[in-house]
Amino acid sequence: MNYLEAPDSGSIEINGEKVDFENISKDEILTLRRKLAMVFQQFNLFSRKTALDNVKEGLIVVKGLSDQEATKIAKEELAKVGLSDRETHYPRHLSGGQKATGGLGACPSHEAGSPLYWMSQLQPSIRNWSER
Repeated sequence: MNYLEAPDSGSIEINGEKVDFENISKDEILTLRRKLAMVFQQFNLFSRKTALDNVKEGLIVVKGLSDQEATKIAKEELAKVGLSDRETHYPRHLSGGQKATGGLGACPSHEAGSPLYWMSQLQPSIRNWSER
C-alpha cells in the first residue's frame, strides 16, 4: 500500500482518492506515502533522540514545519497517546508498547487519518488515537 513493494496490478481508494497501481507516477507514489502512516510493532525510533524529538522529526522533515510548530504538535500527539510524561525519555528508556505508541505519534501523516497497523494487538492508547 505504501509502495514498499511494487504491486503488479490493482487500485485502492483512500479518503476519496483512487490510486491505480498499474499507472502510478513517481509523484503519485510520494503523495501516497505522505498520506499513509505505517506503524509496525517493532517501530524503530531514532535512538539518540528523545520521544518528543522523534515525533517532531517527520513534522519538520516531511511537512516542513518550524521547530516551534512541530514541538507544539508533537507535545499534543504524545499527550493524546498518554506519553506526556515520557517526552524527554530516549527509546532505551521506553517499553516496547511505549515505543510503538511513540512511533504512531511520529508518523508525519497522522492528520490524514489513514494509519496502517502491523501489530499483534493495539494498545488502548493507540485505539483511542486512531478513533479520533
